Amino acid sequence: MGSRHEIINDFQRKNFLVFADELMSKNDVVVFEYKVGRKRTRQQNKSLHKFCRMIAESLNDAGFFMTLTSDFFKRPIEVPFTEDAVKQSIWRPVQKAMFQTTSTKELDTKQVGEIADVISLHLAEKFQMSVSFPSLEEEIF
Repeated sequence: MGSRHEIINDFQRKNFLVFADELMSKNDVVVFEYKVGRKRTRQQNKSLHKFCRMIAESLNDAGFFMTLTSDFFKRPIEVPFTEDAVKQSIWRPVQKAMFQTTSTKELDTKQVGEIADVISLHLAEKFQMSVSFPSLEEEIF
């Protein structure tokens, strides 16, 4: 059984050390893992999905399609981009190349923006598309 502790101040650090001491006194072995930085926020997750949706709409509006290989149709067919298709075929490969992970839950707040910047730049350079990562103001209004 595990627990998660986010430590952002001296009070929380001291409480964690007391907790760790108690664990060590009651158990033969205790394993601690740590990560530095904040995980992506819920707002960033919403924006990530909106970003993927905006990319799908832009690609579809520009006449681009994904190619689906289907045993049923016995040949490749073209299908429109969707939010999920963009996340799986564009976002995740860039994320994996940059940060060696495929789960967006593992990203920190800075990494989300870095991936979005790479994708936006590539869309602009290769396809002359301007798709920017949604800002908090855009999400509110």
